[in-house]
Amino acid sequence: MSRGADQFRRVLVTDRRLLGTEPLPATVAAAADHWKATLIVLREKDLDAGELLAVARELMASTTVPVVVAHRPEVARAAGAAGVHLGWTSPSVQEARAVVGASRLIGVSVHDVEEGVARAAEGADYLFMGPVSSTPKEHPIPPIGLAPVGTLAERVSVPVVGIGGLGPDDLPGLRAAGASGVAAIRAFTL
Repeated sequence: MSRGADQFRRVLVTDRRLLGTEPLPATVAAAADHWKATLIVLREKDLDAGELLAVARELMASTTVPVVVAHRPEVARAAGAAGVHLGWTSPSVQEARAVVGASRLIGVSVHDVEEGVARAAEGADYLFMGPVSSTPKEHPIPPIGLAPVGTLAERVSVPVVGIGGLGPDDLPGLRAAGASGVAAIRAFTL
């Protein structure tokens, strides 16, 4: 799997509760096309493995944009997804790598520079850092702003993507700070 920084320019993160009433794969594929997404993170934590696998396969058949499955390395592998994205409650980078193999992407959400440096050293292929701005979602961490995103991007050799209260219009500011791109849920809805 290519690990070029451009792949992380516009990352659409799914949340079917926000994406409307149409079937999730069709809605996500349309949003990805509309917003020119370069990567999709399928983040539907409440689905069981079988449901998530079915949605992942259908989504991958609906779009040419690479799909990464959040939190579930075994589902990412079974679906043939581009990789897995890890969070606080996910397996470690090493555990995920053992499941998905060397050719799939592993991304990790981080909340400060030192955590990001550590995850990159553990073998993460890319990092989401945030929340950069305030979000409607209740979050245990206050917004961090752009400066830490830029600092992390300077300290690691993997792409860093800003997330949290952001949308496509924030891409120029993130790029100027040193980030590879923007990740968003609400801002990518149609």
